[in-house]
Amino acid sequence: ELTSHEAFTDDHSPPDLTGIYNCSAVTSCQRIRTDDESVDEELSHRTCAGPNELVLKQSTHEAACTSENYLHASVFGSFLIVATYALMNIGRYFFMRGVVRIAWRHLVSGPFSFLGSCTDTGNIVYPEIVMEKGYTMRKAIKEAVRKRIRAWERWGIIILISGLLINAPWIWGIHFLSKNLDYQS
Repeated sequence: ELTSHEAFTDDHSPPDLTGIYNCSAVTSCQRIRTDDESVDEELSHRTCAGPNELVLKQSTHEAACTSENYLHASVFGSFLIVATYALMNIGRYFFMRGVVRIAWRHLVSGPFSFLGSCTDTGNIVYPEIVMEKGYTMRKAIKEAVRKRIRAWERWGIIILISGLLINAPWIWGIHFLSKNLDYQS
């Protein structure tokens, strides 16, 4: 069984007659078939069988497999690049949002501002907690801020972990491909 690589010499010259059909041999074959009397005695016993079918089939199969592999690798590689880029940026966005929510105390430069509500006549609209439980406005604000900060930080942890987990698909994909992807012709 002859492979397409064996049909070529090491210096990449055209294939010889033992491998792939050599076009330079056509004229001698045609001369033999014309029954020309001037043909050498040495050439007269040769016949032109045409291209080596086995080598052509193997070469065609190898070329098709290589082309298909290149096409799949190009398409899948491009998809993987775009998906990795998108997932890294989405993961970075969520990760940083989570860090800001968790570390907000280090980022706040001063006291909180309070925004209250009032009627069109200027009377303050008190929250239910002040009206029903008898809290002072100061205590009601402190309680509301404390609850909101706890919820803010809790969501920060969830967002931070989500930002890390968003990167898992592309990391797993690259790891999986590095272990399982091999080219076979």
